[in-house]
Amino acid sequence: MEQKINQNPQAQCYLVEIIAKKTQDKAWNPTFGGVKTETNKRIRRISIDKFYEIITSDKQAFFKLVVALPQLLKEIVAEEGIIQTGENTVLSELEKQNPNHLLALFNLSFQQYEGFKEFLEKNKEIFND
Repeated sequence: MEQKINQNPQAQCYLVEIIAKKTQDKAWNPTFGGVKTETNKRIRRISIDKFYEIITSDKQAFFKLVVALPQLLKEIVAEEGIIQTGENTVLSELEKQNPNHLLALFNLSFQQYEGFKEFLEKNKEIFND
């Protein structure tokens, strides 16, 4: 990343976290071999919601995508069906949060991202079965 920004003064590099602890867009200074690197504002660590905001200019683009997924998944399952084999510990962990797997994913994964906190608050009865 550093090489890229050194070659191009207009470049911006991103480490995009698909599931981050919270929404973020900050300078990233990783540690290599126990040595912390110097911070460069053009090397960023951002959550997926902020990345979608950058590429679409829509603050809630990722939220809108994820909200549309349940209907899309429902249509795919209706067309293709789902084949399950063996024990799935991920599903059992999700069921501890909420019997509805999609709702559990929303609640666990996205609650800190742009748009989701308000969405979850408005739909508490759905997400806290």
